[in-house]
Parts: sequence; C-alpha cells; structure tokens
Amino acid sequence: MAEEPTASVSQDLSRYVLEELEVQPKLFREALRCIFHTILYNRVLGEVKEKRNKIPALDFEYACCDSKRVSDAVEAKLNHVCSFLSKNPTNESQVGMSFFESTLVSGWISTSETLECWEQWVLPVRLAPPTTTPDDQSMAMDALRSTLTRIMFSIVAIVNANQRKIPHNVELGQKSGIVYPFEIHVPSEKSWGLDSLLFWKHDTSGSPVPQYTSARAPISSANLVRE
Repeated sequence: MAEEPTASVSQDLSRYVLEELEVQPKLFREALRCIFHTILYNRVLGEVKEKRNKIPALDFEYACCDSKRVSDAVEAKLNHVCSFLSKNPTNESQVGMSFFESTLVSGWISTSETLECWEQWVLPVRLAPPTTTPDDQSMAMDALRSTLTRIMFSIVAIVNANQRKIPHNVELGQKSGIVYPFEIHVPSEKSWGLDSLLFWKHDTSGSPVPQYTSARAPISSANLVRE
C-alpha cells in the first residue's frame, strides 16, 4: 500500500536565474515554450527520442522531448500564464521550473515516497512594447533570436558544468519516466508569488525573483508532472 508522496526542499538546492527574456506579447507564448522545452530536454533520464519544434516568425528551431505528457504540461502552464497576464497587465513577470528526486521508503505496513527538490530554474520575463515600423520589427526579431540563443546556450552550459549535482539514485533501466519529476511555476492569481506546491518568500536583497524556503510540513505533490 503506497502512501501519498510528500515534497520538500534539499539543503543542496541548486538555483539558476537565467537572463531576462524580453519579448513582444505576440511571441511571448512561443518564446516561453522554447525555454521550457530546452530545460526539460536537458533533464532527460537516459536516451529519448528528439523532436524539433520551430518558431515560424523567427525561423528558429529547438529540440524537445517527444512526449505528449510533457508537452501537455508545458501547454497548460503557458495557457495559465497568458491568461494571468491578460487579466493582470504588467511589463515584468517571472516563471520557474523545479526538478525533484524520488526516493521510496519501505515501512512495516506501507511504502511511502519522498520527493526532494534538488534544482530550480528561474526566468525573469519582460514584455516589450509592440513595434510601429518594419525596421523596428526586424530589429526586435533579431534581438529576440539572439536572446533565445544565449539563454539556450546558457542552459546547456549550466547543465554541463553541474553534472555532479544530478541525483544518482535513479535506475535508468527501471525508470518509469523520461524526465525527473518536475513542476512548472507561473504567476498566481492567489498571491503575489508563483503557482507552486512549495512556499515562497521575498528576497530581502532586492532581487525581484522570489526564492524557495524550506517547507514547514509535508506538502502534497499532486502538482508534479511525471513522464
């Protein structure tokens, strides 16, 4: 008999704040989709079939996991954040993604699962005003293309430089998914912070990006995506 898994924050949590993504509203969804999938593609467990996505307006391609469940999770959060921003216009926002390590603990009567957040990515986002001339639009497209390229290379560089921080208790031959359990965080209408299963707090150093704080009690992991 398995109990409801609980989630907590690792004392060795790695937290990476990426370069701010400045993008026009009409390309917001596609640009954010690109970053989400780039992070997820670099957190696969073993080999996975690659799928190529494209942002037509930019003629820009990127790799992603060929998984409907992962794709559906990304699209659901994109719908959420776009809906939030349409109701709460703001030039600045932020999104995040967290990965969890799963550990099974066997007891006398049941088996329980603990999920520990070991890595977090934060992406500050700024909505750029619409352009008014063809020249301005061309410059904005070039700037966005360059920004996406830098962010994607940054993600790959961070992943390659921190290989030793990846949890190693996952048996790839017996894994039930292709990526670590993850959750995507987007602005929440319920509070000032992000829509997350973990507690957030203001960073008193002045940074606009909130940080994770340790959970005070076991927290339901119902929002986690597994694939």
